[in-house]
Order: sequence, then structure tokens, then C-alpha cells
Amino acid sequence: MSARKLELFAVQMHISVADYASADVFVQRMSSLFERLDALRIRDRRGGYKHPALAVFPEDIGTFLFMSPYYRLVRSARTIEDALRRIALVRLPKVFWLRARHRTTVLRSLVMMTARRSYELYHRTFSCLARRYQVAVVAGSLLVPDNRYGATGTFRLTRSRAGVYNLSVTFDARGEVLHTTRKVNVLPGFEDMLGVDPGPVEEQRPFEVQGTRVGNILCVDGWTAGSDGGEVPVGERLVRAGAEILVQPSATTLPWAAPDSLRDTIPDAVHPGVPTHGEACFTQSLLALMKAHPSVLFGVNPMLNGTFLDRRFEGRSTIIGRSAQGAPRILCAASSYGDASGSEQILHHVANLPPRPRLEPPAGVEKLAIGRDRPW
Repeated sequence: MSARKLELFAVQMHISVADYASADVFVQRMSSLFERLDALRIRDRRGGYKHPALAVFPEDIGTFLFMSPYYRLVRSARTIEDALRRIALVRLPKVFWLRARHRTTVLRSLVMMTARRSYELYHRTFSCLARRYQVAVVAGSLLVPDNRYGATGTFRLTRSRAGVYNLSVTFDARGEVLHTTRKVNVLPGFEDMLGVDPGPVEEQRPFEVQGTRVGNILCVDGWTAGSDGGEVPVGERLVRAGAEILVQPSATTLPWAAPDSLRDTIPDAVHPGVPTHGEACFTQSLLALMKAHPSVLFGVNPMLNGTFLDRRFEGRSTIIGRSAQGAPRILCAASSYGDASGSEQILHHVANLPPRPRLEPPAGVEKLAIGRDRPW
């Protein structure tokens, strides 16, 4: 049996308010990223794709779709809170109806009110682009309530009290839903302000891409330890369930080069002082998991960058593999981040995977087959 190859992509996107000005603008923006990604694919002699591919987009890439129908109203807002307030004022009857029906807050009612348009655009866009470019896609994430129809392209609020989650959807190369992940560990800040619910940890399991088991850990779900030990170790759970590749769509508004303030960090021999937030994100999540678990072959961590109203995102994306001796090492990393010139980058690595016959997934590995979504 020959070795298998899988092209890995980490898409470090630089966002702005203008990227969410309308549905057409968002589709064109995502299409341009897929075109750049496609140009990096390895071709055979006939011009076809030589290897299957897995592309990973950053966390929250779909979250700000809530403002697309209200772009002219909110583009001059100074803060996200101000933007949400403006939308609430023009849709006050609907907001209060949802608040009473679901016994929830005004902010959560706003998420519910805009969820159908946001989710269906997010789903349709990534499903069609995955199919068009024949690439499996971990489509970052968006904040969305429970969908009565599950992981399909149609959205309806549940009749009972709906939870609001940070949801990541993975599409296969045919554009069909392969897996969904709901973030387990909710951090103070934007998610906490909107009352985002923690996803059920028992749902966390690997899924299969071209015979390889992949685990999706949304941002802080990949951290191995916190200051108070309160974070659920989702990464550890996925590794124990057989994940060989870990993907970690991430977004942070903490300064990447400033001392880490997310949790109490312990200085060590390499970083005798308090590590920066960027160092902590790298050393205490994917790298730590790969050091502790030799069965994990690769890690893919795309970071969101750019400014959306008062939220500034920054972070350096990486793809991690192993040296000939088996030690984790950085295979490629973004050369810049934040609002720096050229901070939007696509990292690419051709992963060599061990040969093995195609077998049924072991217990705990998910393989969903949900109907193909309609094209836009």
C-alpha cells in the first residue's frame, strides 16, 4: 500500500465591515478566497486535482452576517453593541415577540431574528464552493440558535426555548454536510454578552476525511489547561476517540504580542516571563496536544484577522506536523497578522499520511450523509 496524501489549507482571513455589506458581497469575498486556494492545488498531467484537500477557515467567519440586511443602518456604528441596538430599534415588535416566546434576552432575540438569513447564506455559500472546488471545508463558525431541521440548508427556529451556539459546519468535497461542532467552552466577551450556550461535550467526536480521522476544536476548546481548570478538555476527548488531524478555527480580540491575560500562565525555561497571548495560544493548545499524543499527526490553526467595528482580531495561523524523529514542529506559519499589510494569507501543506486499507470508522467516529444543498 502506498502512502496517502492530503492537501491541508489554513485560511487566515482579514475581515472588515464591508465584507458583510450584502449577501452578494459575502459570496464574492468567499469565492475569491477559494480561487486563491484553488490556485495552490497540485494538479496531475490532465489538470485535475492530484490529491484530496481539506481547507479550514477561522472561527466567527459567519457570525457577522447578522448585519448584512442592515448594512446602511449599522456601518457607521462605533461598537457591535451600538449596531445591535440600532437593529433592535427598527425591528422592536419582532424582537419583543421572540423575547416573550422563547423567554430570553433582547440580544439573544436579535440573534434569533437574523438567524435564518445568516445561517442559510453561510450554509449555501460554503456548500456550493466546496462542491465547485472539490475540497472538504471546515467552514469556521457562526453564532446561531437551534435549527428545527438540523444540519440542513433550511433554517427554522425550534418551537421550544432555543439555545444559541457557536456552530462550525464541515462540508465534504461534494458540498454535503459531513459534521457539525458546537463550541463547548464559552469565554467572557462577545459570546458571553450574547448569552451563547456551551455545546454538549458528549457530541464531540472525530469525523472522517478521505480515510483520515479529523477532530474539530473551536478556539479555546483546544486549550489543554486553564487558570482554574474550568475548561472542558475537548481536544483530549477527540484524541482519545482516534483523531489523527486536529483543526482549530480560532478568533481572538486579545493583543497577540501582549502578555497573556486570558488565564494565569506559569513561566518556564523557554519563556521565563509571562508568555504573550500568541505564545500561550500556540504552546498550550495544538502544540501541547501533539506533544502529549504522538497519534496526532497534523494540526491546522487558522486565525481571524482584521477589524469589525470596535473588535480587532489578530493572530498568526500555523500548520503543525512532525519531524523525522516524531517531534511536533511548525510546517508553515503566517508571516504577518492583525492589520499589517499582507495579513490575509493561505497556508498550504501536502500531508503524507500512513498507508492503511479503507476500514469502517471505529466507535466514536462520525460519518454523516446529509442531502446536497441547492446551489445559489
